Amino acid sequence: MFQKIWGWIKGLFGRRKGGSIEMAAQWDEKTASLAQDEWDKLKKILTEHRGLLSEVEKAQEYRDGEFKILKRKAKRKDDPNHRIVPNYASFIIGMKTSYMLGIPVSYDVPKGILMKKQRNEGIPEAVYDQYKEEFLEVTEENDDHAVTMEVLSDGLIAGAAVVLFHFDEDWNVKYQAYTFNECIPIVEGRELKQVIHTYKNEDGKECIEIYDSQAVTYLINDGGQYKKDPSKKVNPAAHHLPVVPAAVFINGKKAKPRFSRIAQGVSELGPDVRSMLDEYSRIVSDNANRMDVFCDPYLKFIGGLPDPKDIEDMRQKRAVGMKLKPGEQGSIEYLEYSQESGGIEAHATRTLDDLFQTTNTPKIFKSEAVGNLSSVAIRQLYTPLDNEANEKEIWLNKFIRQKVIVITMMLNVRNAVAAGKDPAKIFSGDTQPDMPIYDWHWMYWDVKRNLPQNEKELAETLLKYKGTVSNRTILKKVPYVEDVDEELAQIRQEMIDQPRVPLNNIDGYLDNQDGQISNRSINDDEL
Repeated sequence: MFQKIWGWIKGLFGRRKGGSIEMAAQWDEKTASLAQDEWDKLKKILTEHRGLLSEVEKAQEYRDGEFKILKRKAKRKDDPNHRIVPNYASFIIGMKTSYMLGIPVSYDVPKGILMKKQRNEGIPEAVYDQYKEEFLEVTEENDDHAVTMEVLSDGLIAGAAVVLFHFDEDWNVKYQAYTFNECIPIVEGRELKQVIHTYKNEDGKECIEIYDSQAVTYLINDGGQYKKDPSKKVNPAAHHLPVVPAAVFINGKKAKPRFSRIAQGVSELGPDVRSMLDEYSRIVSDNANRMDVFCDPYLKFIGGLPDPKDIEDMRQKRAVGMKLKPGEQGSIEYLEYSQESGGIEAHATRTLDDLFQTTNTPKIFKSEAVGNLSSVAIRQLYTPLDNEANEKEIWLNKFIRQKVIVITMMLNVRNAVAAGKDPAKIFSGDTQPDMPIYDWHWMYWDVKRNLPQNEKELAETLLKYKGTVSNRTILKKVPYVEDVDEELAQIRQEMIDQPRVPLNNIDGYLDNQDGQISNRSINDDEL
């Protein structure tokens, strides 16, 4: 019944064991390689990672509003020194994250499709229902939407982000997002081999956790040397999976080849974008300084010069005067600063336009973006971002696939433990386990872009497809429907609950039926 699925999972456990629940775990050959020469290769990876962090932390600072302009000092003591930060860095990251994941990723196990595939021959329908229920329970308990949003946002800023999985003491599946600062994904080709989690404990000592395909190894930095953490009773500790218990989002690929095992994509807040953010904040701040100068102009005295104390007193009382000798001519006037700002505004507009074009961010604040736009007009406005999302969804789907595989594997392990069996033994043995085995291929997911809709136009379009495509397909396109299966079940229940004959108008119903019958042709097929 589960022959093909068991063959896949047996191959994984046969190679990697996954860590028995009865025997002490051992790290795999990749971690063994790191451990050679007193963890020399690990030290090199950590040194390289620290070098990458210098650029990552700059991008993170701009996302948090820590622009270069904030450190600017006035040229003279009496000069105004506005330091204004229009934080378009936050806007750019928020726009892209919300567009791609503002609508939660939907998960479904379409039994009708799966049961027709030869791979799933003989699998009871109830197993699909059980798998979907357990999977969705895990995603709900771990706030999957928030975790996925966090990973995407962090990945757009730093170029990569990681989710780590583990079992708690009750064998519940738990997972959490980590930034590139904390977790280092190690790959060979495109395959994830390890994740190195680095942090400091309560004593300020550097701690390292190495997640490989068999176990988690805990290290501590003791005077510049990495040693096994003595506070861990079991070290290495089994994570009970034959794969690295992690999922990694990589934000695309850098154009310049970088021969490194550390997986990292590009940042949306690279040096090019940061330079434009700096220039725009400088323009806005300098213009505010000019306004201060304009509102507080110099007084020009011609023909006489009052005592400096008198000048200060006149400014405070907002009244001026000057004593002249008989026959002398004099005047007092303000030296007004020119407020011609056409060139400044043009430069600011050009800088902002370049910023939005470089980052493929739609200008939703422009006048043409306001009003009852058609679906075509909305799509044209979002075309640059839509094109970029096409590329990013490739990497996002890879991350979701990794997450689905790990969760499915963990559900299989948890069910084996619940049945009183050692997963490392039963899944690598020669006899197929007498229990259901879940296949991650059963899980279908849908990433819906958070594109503003002309809802009236959308409703009219979907109604035109009625009778041409299935109700399930139509419901998938309705923005108000989160769970298609639940919506279909509610529709079926409403049809069952609705009386076929309106009890408050039986005579009218019968008259209507008589009229329909009398109007039928003898050639009608309708009964």
